[in-house]
Amino acid sequence: MPNAGSSRRIAWYVCLAAILGLPVFGGRSAQAGTGAAGMIGRPGGLPDHATLAFADDFGGTALDPAKWRTCYPWSPADGCTNASNNELQWYRPDAVTVHDGRLLITAGRAVPGLFREGKRFGYSSGLITTAHSFQMTYGYVEVRAQLPAGRGLWPAFWMLPVDQSWPPEIDILEAIGQRPNEAILTYHGTTSDEPQAIVPVADLSAGMHTFAVDWRVEGIVWLIDDQEVFRVEAPVTAKPMYLLANLAVGGTFPGSPDASTVFPASLVVDYIRAWTY
Repeated sequence: MPNAGSSRRIAWYVCLAAILGLPVFGGRSAQAGTGAAGMIGRPGGLPDHATLAFADDFGGTALDPAKWRTCYPWSPADGCTNASNNELQWYRPDAVTVHDGRLLITAGRAVPGLFREGKRFGYSSGLITTAHSFQMTYGYVEVRAQLPAGRGLWPAFWMLPVDQSWPPEIDILEAIGQRPNEAILTYHGTTSDEPQAIVPVADLSAGMHTFAVDWRVEGIVWLIDDQEVFRVEAPVTAKPMYLLANLAVGGTFPGSPDASTVFPASLVVDYIRAWTY
């Protein structure tokens, strides 16, 4: 999900690493990190010096403001959007809720009169970031989530530099609601080098799945349900990055919703965790 002012030249891949069983850097074999808060499992194969530096299992009744904000760091706290992508939603804090140990980022049709930044928005949705609370340079990030299906929906988990430059950007996962059997994985290294994999997967809207990146000096590995599916070799960024999750509606990438799109639609997150090296 590019930052403002970006342009994309994408090298498309159909990644067969999961089928072929290719090893990750150093031959590690990932295993799911599971367990309740305070009993967090450690993904298999992490270096001994890997430290659990960030975790949210969403066990409360509201989003933890010590960990998350609901707009981009350069935006006002009461709402924002990503105009460079021609997105159709306005991100609102009340679109992000916590219930029964799950985070819900919910997109819906906007109330009449939602007029911001000289534009009328037909949809509202939510976004969360750790820009104020957590950053990392190299490490392992894992998310367990269920994605929404529906034309024009655009859920994403990603990482941006703390210094607000662009590129780089690490997209842990993007998906397009009308294609819930595809995971889109991208490293925006420069504006002219943006390796990307479109990976065939089980229906991501049918249940929970884990998505992870292993970011090291040697490169970046993407894993889905504990299997490597894509990698980018060095050189990769060494800039401190923060975490984001959001559910966009419309825009240049997914296209607009149509009559078949069911609202409200929610991106449901079980946990987000990060180990640093």
